[in-house]
Amino acid sequence: YKHSVFTTTEVEYSDAPQTVHKNIQAAFDTMEAITVLGNWNHRTGGGVWFPQDKALVELVPGATVLIPAGTKPYSLVGVRPHEKQFVFRQFCNAGVLRWVKKGLRSDTEFEQGASPDELAAWEEYRVLRGRAALKKFSRLNEVYVL
Repeated sequence: YKHSVFTTTEVEYSDAPQTVHKNIQAAFDTMEAITVLGNWNHRTGGGVWFPQDKALVELVPGATVLIPAGTKPYSLVGVRPHEKQFVFRQFCNAGVLRWVKKGLRSDTEFEQGASPDELAAWEEYRVLRGRAALKKFSRLNEVYVL
């Protein structure tokens, strides 16, 4: 979408509970915006479950929640059979960000065609970006892993 800060959008119909997962495509230091649309009773389903925190967040139709989905495991709770829920996800795809930084080349294309200076610059960027990303968290345990 023009002027969006997100590189990737996914739309899905979700009526069944999902397995607990992290969005492995998301850059770990960015947020995933999840908007839920449809018609369901938010007291009986349709929320988001954070198993590490043992926390359930109720989501009313039309709600948007921001999740560090690249690091925090979560699942969406299913709705009842006669109810409907549509999920609209937006996130920064780490692969797209890496592709842009590598001059619109895949990892393989970059590694095979890059000069030694380009490879050294990429490695320096990768290390500095990782350090900068970790500084966004006040404690390391805020960076969840499965």
